[in-house]
Amino acid sequence: VIQGTAQLSAGAHQLLDGQRQLVNGSARLTDGTGQLSDGADKVHNGLQQLRQQTAQLPQQTAQLADGAEKVAQGNEQLASRAEVLGNVSQQLADNLDQTKQRIADQLRSTGVDEETVQKVVDGLDKLNSPVTDANGKVQTQVGQLRMLADGAKQVADGNRKLAQATPTMTGAIGQLAD
Repeated sequence: VIQGTAQLSAGAHQLLDGQRQLVNGSARLTDGTGQLSDGADKVHNGLQQLRQQTAQLPQQTAQLADGAEKVAQGNEQLASRAEVLGNVSQQLADNLDQTKQRIADQLRSTGVDEETVQKVVDGLDKLNSPVTDANGKVQTQVGQLRMLADGAKQVADGNRKLAQATPTMTGAIGQLAD
């Protein structure tokens, strides 16, 4: 009996210790639940703020895309016009020798002496370099305008894709905030 009483007493102590651990664990669980609740409130408030701050984003990105497309269209028109000018400039440079020969032939056919014809031809030869140099500069500018137009088109395309994706993103933020 004494041994049974000792075992009963030891079991009662273990039960008491278990109850204390259960109380301590419950307190920690309550504290953790409170922290979790506070954290969830902070996330919710942050999502609400994010939703409010991104509400106009779809409209703003659409306006940005519209503006970028207008810039791209203007750059395309400018590049196309510059290419026409570039073609004329190239034709002028390509035809310098033929033009010089036609002028010399016309002068000879009207009876101008050969010495005068040569002076005119020599004068025209001096124009070759400036015309060729100017054409090179025109062609460089045309190439840069084409690159600008192509780049502006890529920017406009990217902005349009962003504008199309933004409503999905803001919708997802709204769902998370709710």
